Amino acid sequence: MLKIRDLVDDDATVACDIGSNYIYAARHLRAYEPRRLLFSNGQQTLGVSLPWAMAAALVRPGTQVVSISGDGGFLFSAQELETATRLGLSFTHVIMRDNTYDMVSFQEKLKYGRTSGILLADYDVTHYAAAFGATGVRVSGLADFERAFKESLGNPGVTIIDVCVDYRSNTDLARQLHDDVLE
Repeated sequence: MLKIRDLVDDDATVACDIGSNYIYAARHLRAYEPRRLLFSNGQQTLGVSLPWAMAAALVRPGTQVVSISGDGGFLFSAQELETATRLGLSFTHVIMRDNTYDMVSFQEKLKYGRTSGILLADYDVTHYAAAFGATGVRVSGLADFERAFKESLGNPGVTIIDVCVDYRSNTDLARQLHDDVLE
């Protein structure tokens, strides 16, 4: 998330989905103008970042627009790529991939001691994006991400960047909450 903040202009609009990606975006992304950093503040609006980015690209053409989601959240509204490309919108969407509904997973572990129904398949974002006329890129490592992200900000159209993440520490982070938060 810090790298995203370093690479976008101060007038960029960043839309963030709910999920484990939200934990890190809320801690590390900063905005210097109203309505430039869009969060639903934990309202469980899974899948909202992609449509928000589309709206931002419509009302702020010519500015940088970035949306961030997990791989599960992306699938909640991924079909909107058709609308985005048909309308000729330009923005970058970053998928933080771990092939699970991680926020659900760590809450289940803490509350019930196990998980259920949290696994996702390792779908191919490059082919999915191409099917809708968008660009899909799967990156490995920070240098690869930085290159792809910078390139996407300068290119017209929609670019989806697929980033593998390790959320193993999220359960420990959640344990540090107040005792009754997950009861």
